[in-house]
Amino acid sequence: MNSTSPSNGVVSGADIRIGTGDSRRFVGAEHGAEVSYFFVENQPGGRAGAALASLS
Repeated sequence: MNSTSPSNGVVSGADIRIGTGDSRRFVGAEHGAEVSYFFVENQPGGRAGAALASLS
């Protein structure tokens, strides 16, 4: 992960990308935040399970 964040506190989606896919994972503790999240960007009807498996 790229540890450089803009000075305004916004973290770029490219900095939290998981692998080469379209999924993102934000670990709040790494950025001084109290919230963590991930999201999966799929085509309609796409399988989230395959993308979530890469998080393990």
